[in-house]
Amino acid sequence: MKLSDLFSNNRIMHKKAKLLVDINLDDGESMEMGQTVSILLDYGDGSYHAEHNDFACKVFESEIEFID
Repeated sequence: MKLSDLFSNNRIMHKKAKLLVDINLDDGESMEMGQTVSILLDYGDGSYHAEHNDFACKVFESEIEFID
């Protein structure tokens, strides 16, 4: 999907969310339950792109709770 498609379909977002589960990343690091992350992209299938500091991952709506 092109970046212009993401903008036109309102999939680019910037919301804060709290993790409801621990997330283990590919590089061996983890993002802990209760941590606040930034949600930047809605993939449209119930999953989102989440970032915190230098870490990024794909999370599902059952793994986060939006806080704003």
